[in-house]
Amino acid sequence: MIVQDGKLDARYKMGRRVRRMELLLEAKLADTAMLRRVSAALQPAVMQFFSGNFQGVFRNVDAGYLSLVNAAPDGPLARLLALDVSCPKLLDVNEHQVVAKLDVAYGAKLSKGEVRCRWKGMSEWQDATAELMLPHQKSTAKMPTPQRLTLELVCGAARLDIDVDVLRVANLKTTVSRWMTVTERDAQSSRALARARALSLLAGKALENDPDLRMLWEIADSQNDEPLGRRGDYLGLIGPSGQKVPCRLLRGDDAAKKQPLVIALHGAGGSENMFFDTYGAGKIMSLCAKRGWHLVSPRVSGRFPAQILDSLSKHWNIDSSRVFIVGHSMGAAAASSGVDSGAIQPAAVALLGGGGAVTAASRWKDLPVMIAVGELDFGKTMASRTRPAAERAGSRLTYKEYAGVEHLSIVQCALDDVFTWLDKVSNYVKPA
Repeated sequence: MIVQDGKLDARYKMGRRVRRMELLLEAKLADTAMLRRVSAALQPAVMQFFSGNFQGVFRNVDAGYLSLVNAAPDGPLARLLALDVSCPKLLDVNEHQVVAKLDVAYGAKLSKGEVRCRWKGMSEWQDATAELMLPHQKSTAKMPTPQRLTLELVCGAARLDIDVDVLRVANLKTTVSRWMTVTERDAQSSRALARARALSLLAGKALENDPDLRMLWEIADSQNDEPLGRRGDYLGLIGPSGQKVPCRLLRGDDAAKKQPLVIALHGAGGSENMFFDTYGAGKIMSLCAKRGWHLVSPRVSGRFPAQILDSLSKHWNIDSSRVFIVGHSMGAAAASSGVDSGAIQPAAVALLGGGGAVTAASRWKDLPVMIAVGELDFGKTMASRTRPAAERAGSRLTYKEYAGVEHLSIVQCALDDVFTWLDKVSNYVKPA
């Protein structure tokens, strides 16, 4: 899925807002009344996303945040939430006088003196309509140096912090001049994909998310095209030639033994970044890391990307008897398709906010299946068709509906239960 630069910028702003809201929501998942208030904002936001009305999405996701903190929808905090910071992300260690600026994502332009701002740790406040100079971090290190900056915003009695990550690199221009120029569309390796994204950042273009900049740079500047032996959160272009798909990856604790693999499939209009950055602000990462399990989230186009399992198995110590699929919405349909077609034989499948085809009964018989939907979730329609079909096929079915929850937040709300259920499944499976 290649997205135009303008839409990438909108998706970036949207993703930061969703993540910010989800970080607050996590502590409120047991509060059904609060979930209903948040759902009232998120339901139209989901529909606006599908129609391309990103400003509507921004407003409504921010409205969900305001409901979580019980703030007025037209108050000073709402004014601050409408702001975004834009600045260079990759800098040479010797660059000075680098300019950042505040953008108003929706609503009226800022009037002079309406909002004050400063970089955290600096004493002087300035008007938010002025250009902001990035604080220079002196460094003689040869290794790329990450720097997290926090912009403090004040409007009346309201305060808001916005974090900005930059990476300072020695001899930036010299290093980049050695690279072959490549676009994401043309990338055929993980290194080329990372280079395309780094080059976009250097050109002042938007990426969809805030990647780990050191990770991005290390893969882009590496001598190895396939970084599948890495630890931590990273990206890769995975699969056989001509069928490669962008993936986000988290390698499990597999030094001593084989570990289960979780394949996370995002919903329509999403990407490989959704499970790692949103859906509970990347909640699935901590759930896998806690267990030492492998995690991969490929870009989904409607079909199950079966080729990634073989590719990962060459580099990761995967327990092939414990491969689990977690799919949301379109990803739930892709998960069902993978099972139904025989493209994969997982140990368990969790279908969140949707469902899919169940026609090959022999492939579903005795398969642990969990279906989780929100009370206010439009995906209930598809789930209601999948549930009886899975029961007829003889699946070991678990079904749960979450009160006050809509189509997006069902993933965040259900993931704890999904992994508790996967723990039980894992205990009954004989390791390969």
